[in-house]
Amino acid sequence: MRTVLLAMMIVGALGCGAEKKARESDKDEAKDEGKAKATVDVPGARRAPPRRRAAARPVSLVFPPVVTDADLQARGDEMRKALVDNYKPGPAGYRRNFRAACRIINQAFRAKGVDLKRIRCEVINHRAFNANTLPGGHIVATTTLVAGYTNLAAAQVLYQKSMKDYLSYNDSLAKAIANKTPVAKLPLPACPGGGDKCFADVVKNPLFMARVAGLLTAVAAHEFGHVRAGHVLNEFLRKNVEQFNSRAFSSMTGKQVDTLFKKLQGVAMNQVDEYQADEMAAKYLAICYAHTNGKYNAQLKDKLAGPHPMDAFYTLWFLMSLDKAHKAAGRDTPAFQKNHPPARLRAQRVLQVIVRNKLPSHELARAAYGILFGKKK
Repeated sequence: MRTVLLAMMIVGALGCGAEKKARESDKDEAKDEGKAKATVDVPGARRAPPRRRAAARPVSLVFPPVVTDADLQARGDEMRKALVDNYKPGPAGYRRNFRAACRIINQAFRAKGVDLKRIRCEVINHRAFNANTLPGGHIVATTTLVAGYTNLAAAQVLYQKSMKDYLSYNDSLAKAIANKTPVAKLPLPACPGGGDKCFADVVKNPLFMARVAGLLTAVAAHEFGHVRAGHVLNEFLRKNVEQFNSRAFSSMTGKQVDTLFKKLQGVAMNQVDEYQADEMAAKYLAICYAHTNGKYNAQLKDKLAGPHPMDAFYTLWFLMSLDKAHKAAGRDTPAFQKNHPPARLRAQRVLQVIVRNKLPSHELARAAYGILFGKKK
């Protein structure tokens, strides 16, 4: 009996619970129905937009370069110090003038809101006629180069009315440098006996320093082109490629092909770099011209007294004479010129850059192209 009563109580309790749940369920449905009706019945009501999933954030991958700017800077500091310690700094006047040329470029770019960063220019006592760009933006010129272009500046002042005399001196200076004549004994323009007094009189002419600035700024502008185009970093990478390819050629081919490859390696790429640096130099000189022309014109009443794009051509013109002088003397082409395009082609192309871009002195460039290369461009 107790068992039956207990079972009935359990069933009754379950029934009451089910009935209660049913009543609550009915109430919830009524509420939901009322909400639904309210949503439909209210005019202008907006449905909440569906919740969007947050877009996955892109993964940022940053890989440090193998050769960093800091690496190049440190390497350049080492190389510059080694060169200066080994060969000793050039004469104070030459160093001062070359650094002034580099400063002109820096100031001209800064006036246009462009920071060229830290570029150090140095002159060392070396007999080669050369200027080099080192890693980290260092530019090192030799005493022979600075002396040669200093003497050419004097010739431009003295032989303004005689192209024949200027060309004659240009060739004699090139021959002296090709024969490794010491700087102190290089021929001086209009001073057949090498008279220092004669040259001292030229140095007093304000136009002389303007032309020194022009030619040395052209040299520096070419090297600045190498710096800004990243050619030094490219050279690091080329060496890696060349070493790999040399090993590959050695394993796959005979000595004849391997030797041919070694002769060709790097030449074409270096020539492209030189053409690019020449073009950049002409355009940089146009920026320098805009920055300095007012001062030189006011002082000397000469629009082309200071740096201008044609100075890039004048420096290459001298290299043409230097190439000829080395061949005439039966001497090897200087190491720095072996991977460079022929100076004649470089001079021709830089005139085209000046003319086609209508840079300052482009009328002079057009005339020079017609005289030297037989047709106008």
